[in-house]
Amino acid sequence: SLEVLRKEKIRTDVNEKLENIMIIIAREVKLYLNPGRSADLPPLIGIAVAVHGIVDSEKGLCYIAPHFPSWGNNRNIRDMVIEKIGKEIPVHVESWIRFKAYSAKENYNSGIYRNYVLLDAGLHGIVSGLVINGKLHSGSHYLSGEIGHTIVSASETRQCYCGGRGCLETFIDCRNLINRAVSLKNEYPDSLVFRGKNLPDVFEIFKASNSGDALACMLMNEIALWF
Repeated sequence: SLEVLRKEKIRTDVNEKLENIMIIIAREVKLYLNPGRSADLPPLIGIAVAVHGIVDSEKGLCYIAPHFPSWGNNRNIRDMVIEKIGKEIPVHVESWIRFKAYSAKENYNSGIYRNYVLLDAGLHGIVSGLVINGKLHSGSHYLSGEIGHTIVSASETRQCYCGGRGCLETFIDCRNLINRAVSLKNEYPDSLVFRGKNLPDVFEIFKASNSGDALACMLMNEIALWF
């Protein structure tokens, strides 16, 4: 099994520029490589970068990250990391959900299942990682597992982050859940969802639904229906 030796959590802006993310990564790597680092840390043999979006792991390329429009398209993450670090260190770039599926395979699966789907729904939509015959499955054009962009409503007019309309993600994404709550605020002025705020967060909606709040329960029932 794998063991975390050091963890650092760094807050960034909602749509932080990719160049700034690269600077942060390079800074942390250089700190690790510093001769004065803790002696109990093993030598650095490679860097793994988990990325939101459509990723070509062979080229280290992020074709598009719909939730991070400031990143642009066709960005070579591997080359950017190596350039910022200034050293030729092996860099593996992969979709974050495939890293998560691989972690499940290595740390929790114990060889029980050779075929499974790991599903993740959260702040940045809904996506899945597939393991087939014990190996990660990327699919044609590295689009395997992108179930959030399956069209589930041909009549939907709202635009998804990917540019399409009617995607599953449009109905269950956390940010769309908050927007839906705000649009109904006048109909539910006493809802616990807002708790004195104009803009609730998703956890307040969850808590309010557990308390039987009418608006929160309706919102959660809508999401449950799509699931």
